[in-house]
Amino acid sequence: ASIADALSESSKLIQKAGGKGNSDLAECTVFLKDIKASKDFRRALGETDAALTIVQAGLSPGKVVTLRCVANTGADMQEGTSGNKEVKVAHKLVFAPGIYSKRTDGADAFEALDKALQSVGAGLSDVVSCLFFVKDQWKVFDLFKGFAQAFNHDHPPPPTRDELQAVGEIPDTNVVMRCVAALPLKETTVPEKESLVI
Repeated sequence: ASIADALSESSKLIQKAGGKGNSDLAECTVFLKDIKASKDFRRALGETDAALTIVQAGLSPGKVVTLRCVANTGADMQEGTSGNKEVKVAHKLVFAPGIYSKRTDGADAFEALDKALQSVGAGLSDVVSCLFFVKDQWKVFDLFKGFAQAFNHDHPPPPTRDELQAVGEIPDTNVVMRCVAALPLKETTVPEKESLVI
């Protein structure tokens, strides 16, 4: 139930699927019992190309960490950047790491996400799934308004979404978003790769 145990299990699963281990992670959402352990998690994971999203969330008794990750057991991943937001491309999917919003409607994070996706030839219209972490559940309707503007109005069709209450790594943020986009077929240059969801 420790961070080391969770990472060891993750590595074993990836190896069982034919990969090298945690170095094959494309994306990982990390749920910690205490957000103060985020530095410990990053240190234990080591150098990674994975798009990481780390939040504090309620976990089962005795658990300090739960991982929800995607590994790419094929060739190297393609990267794109926009400012300090990096996205990872694996198997024609674009994984955006946790993008933080000080605004309760997430508008600043939607803009940052769009810029990051554009760096690899995608955009908000290509987003297929988002997981939102809101600091205050009473502000989730603000996020719904921002989501509707960004996806329903400006960049349809809207992706699937889930909203959970959680605290992110950066203080004074109200929303953390983790999104996945599919590269447009005409612009896809990434070779086929094997992927594993763990």
